[in-house]
Amino acid sequence: MKKILIFTIVFIIISLPSYSQKNILIFGDISNCFTMEGVANANVELLDANGNVVVSDSSKLIVRKDVYENSESYSIDKYSGAIFKLSIKEIQDYKLIINALGYLPYVQHIKADELRSIKNFDAGSIYLHPEPKQQILDEVVVTATKVKMVYKGDTIVYNADAFNVSQSESLRKLIEQMPGTEFIDGRIYVNGKYVDNLLLNGKNFFNGNIAAALDNLPAYIVDKVKVYERSSELSELTGKDMHDNEYVMDVKLKREYVGTWLFQADAGGGTNERYALLSYIMRVDDRQMFTFHSDINNLNMKRKQTEIGRIVDRVSSGDRKYKSASINYYIEPNKAFRFRSNIDVSHTDDEMESWKNAEKFLTPNNLIQRSVNRINGEETFINAFGAVTLRPLRHQRYEISYNFKYDDIKTFGNNKSVSYFQHENDEWYNMSVDSIFDIESRKEESKLLYTLMNPLKEDECAINHNIGALATYAIDDNVINIKANLIYDIEKNNGTEIYALSYKQDKTQSEKQHRYNSCRDRMTNLDVNAEYIFKYLDTESNNGQITPYLQYKRIEGKESHPEYRLDRIENWLEGMNDLDFIPSHEVLAQCIDNENSYYSWITNNILSFGLKLSHKGKARNNRYYKIALMAEGAYNSHSLDYEKMEYMNNVKKDNFLFSSHTSLEYYPCQNDKSGSTSKWVLDYNGTPTMPEMTWLLPLNNTRDPLNLFIGNPELKNEYTHNIELRYNYNWKKSKRSITWNANWLHTDNDIVNYSIYDKTMGKRIYKPVNTSKTHSVSSQILFSTPLDKDRNIYLATSVRGGYSQYAGFATSEETNMQYEMIRNKFIAPKITLRYTPNSNLRTSLSWSTRYNDISSGGYDDDYYKTDIAAEITWKMPYGFELSSNINVEDYRGYYAKELNKTYPVWDASLSRHFLKNRLSVKIEAHDILAREKGIKTVIDSDGRYDTWNNHLQRYVMLHIGYRINWSEKSKIK
Repeated sequence: MKKILIFTIVFIIISLPSYSQKNILIFGDISNCFTMEGVANANVELLDANGNVVVSDSSKLIVRKDVYENSESYSIDKYSGAIFKLSIKEIQDYKLIINALGYLPYVQHIKADELRSIKNFDAGSIYLHPEPKQQILDEVVVTATKVKMVYKGDTIVYNADAFNVSQSESLRKLIEQMPGTEFIDGRIYVNGKYVDNLLLNGKNFFNGNIAAALDNLPAYIVDKVKVYERSSELSELTGKDMHDNEYVMDVKLKREYVGTWLFQADAGGGTNERYALLSYIMRVDDRQMFTFHSDINNLNMKRKQTEIGRIVDRVSSGDRKYKSASINYYIEPNKAFRFRSNIDVSHTDDEMESWKNAEKFLTPNNLIQRSVNRINGEETFINAFGAVTLRPLRHQRYEISYNFKYDDIKTFGNNKSVSYFQHENDEWYNMSVDSIFDIESRKEESKLLYTLMNPLKEDECAINHNIGALATYAIDDNVINIKANLIYDIEKNNGTEIYALSYKQDKTQSEKQHRYNSCRDRMTNLDVNAEYIFKYLDTESNNGQITPYLQYKRIEGKESHPEYRLDRIENWLEGMNDLDFIPSHEVLAQCIDNENSYYSWITNNILSFGLKLSHKGKARNNRYYKIALMAEGAYNSHSLDYEKMEYMNNVKKDNFLFSSHTSLEYYPCQNDKSGSTSKWVLDYNGTPTMPEMTWLLPLNNTRDPLNLFIGNPELKNEYTHNIELRYNYNWKKSKRSITWNANWLHTDNDIVNYSIYDKTMGKRIYKPVNTSKTHSVSSQILFSTPLDKDRNIYLATSVRGGYSQYAGFATSEETNMQYEMIRNKFIAPKITLRYTPNSNLRTSLSWSTRYNDISSGGYDDDYYKTDIAAEITWKMPYGFELSSNINVEDYRGYYAKELNKTYPVWDASLSRHFLKNRLSVKIEAHDILAREKGIKTVIDSDGRYDTWNNHLQRYVMLHIGYRINWSEKSKIK
């Protein structure tokens, strides 16, 4: 051991001189912060700690060589910045100084620690500010012509000052206006490409939480937004391309806000006893970031930090009171150390009331189920995370993380429901469930199948511990990765309910149960993964690596679910229906429900081994491609011990599963190494899935008398095939882009439920079965373009369409198991138009519709839903700002005419800032027309579902906010 230690120390000492003597290239580009044009002939100097000039250079504009077939042409690229290059040999602290005629000087400090682990240092894109007199002239000249976006090679740069955002809006509102960007299912896409991560000044301050970055960051402090593809940490460790690129959006702050404390607070009160209190504190510098946020409101929403007074993330149903607080802290003083942490605490109180009408499509008659549900609940949630990353040596990285989650949900509810088969004269159609209960309870005979009353009280608590560890070693051009993750889950559930089921056709089957359950579940999940990345080729034209890996997972857990029937207690009285009444342990032991109590022990062992190959190459005529392949074999050994009614059932399933992935990328434009101009992508994924072990049990689950589940020991594994073809093209000069994709999916042995509805009892008996009837095909095309030379009018269009089918097994007749093919066809066009003529006005208009055609057996229906959204923000005279948006939902084509309705919801606000934008006063109104009804209708192949939920009523609210920006010292020297 001593010899190894001595050898290591000697090796490090010998290696240090070699590291310090290597040549390091420092490079960057320089642009005008207003016009985004490159600043040529700027004097770039690198000074040492004593103020001596070590090396200097003069910035130069890029001359591009365009080759098409056999002809060549040259052009100056004025929007990619003027580049500079500096070569150094000694590793020490440096000061980068840039001076250009007519501009303020620029200073950047470069630490020695930043130079030790790299061969090239990117100083980034540097934006010079004109000198004060010249700046005034420039602003006058370029106010109406500020460049919104430029391409710098493969990097897109957006100029935040060229977009219209108000003082109270967040980064999300800025990104929504940027050409080529769109939000799809909460994700950011730029020119049709998904953004993997969002950075702040080049660092991952938000730990991959893009939503937090979008909604925490005020738009007014943003200078530039850059979108580019960057190498990740594996490439940094080796200094080679390890094929770990990620597509990132990098938000650059204005220099005056780096190292500045930002504080915002808002208080609001309105009609209908509505209130809102919000505070936000943030500080960001080159090393660290701190944020604090608190929110108290009864506006049915978790508000975003910088969207003070705005209506965002609203819960569409119920009456919710929300309280929350969060703290985030990130520090990365150098390449060798990084610490990330965050704590979120929230508490909600809900009052919800809803009714639901469900019409199940059955043969020969449809089944009608109507219910009303009233719930009072509260939830307390805590999420705490911390991670430390260390790089003690150049080619090593270690990380350990811990995540704790606590979720406690208390619910008190009361459900009433009725069921009957559809008949010609439906006298109950326009009656409430309460009225049907009252009328039918007084009749000797009724056409109802049953009525159900189900008050309940429940307390659920879940605790999650997640420990992660990572070790990475770079050996020459190769990498060893070892990951480990340990998860420990605890779930507790105590619940009491009264289940009063009254059958109208056969009253002898009616029953009233008073149930109590006390469940305890524990689960441990261990996951260990090791991989070796071998770089087999590294030339200018070809770069390839192969990665064998081994993974072991073990899942072990215990479920304890005792059920008790309190109505079976001796001398039980009807008046003892108090949901808070819990007998002693001795009494509970006398009324255990053996038919529905169960205890289970699960053990899953999974050993996976696979091979990944990734190859980047250069084809003829300077065109590039990328190939990625993955093949994995996994041995799965699953065991379930299930005890019920003193009967022990053991289910074991051992399988060898094979999965694969293939990705082919081709960049048809010459010299386009990353496919930023044009790209073809073909993906295939083959994924196996084992059925849930409880589905394989040859037992019946009868806890819910209306829904009886029967296990199926004969279930087979599913296997899903998914093929996707994508193409995109970007016209960089005209700022147009087009994206197209097509997707095909098929599942072998897909699992669906075979259902039989009892005509006389209204019961549903269902059993999982295998089919191979699931197919889907879909396609989408997106096109975006500016409509004028100043790019103030921007158009984005898209069309989606698809076809899907699967087998349905729903019937009310006990015949041989037969299925009907359920088919769904849809087409969904969308058009969005944005118009921003100047810095005082911003408008947008969006129209979309979705046409659906659903058929199954003798049923065929087509309908469509149209959404229209319009928004305007106007900076009025005397400092006022008006914001208004209207959203219209229009339903048409339904067979039932009463469903063909239009629901417009109009919100508006008027605000003004005082005291140099520090004080804000805003008055806002929600649902001005009082047309939000809380009614939704969905029709699919199984049935039609009409729902109503209580919701936020029309209100008017006054907000008063205050903002402070405090800096310890001037940031511009």
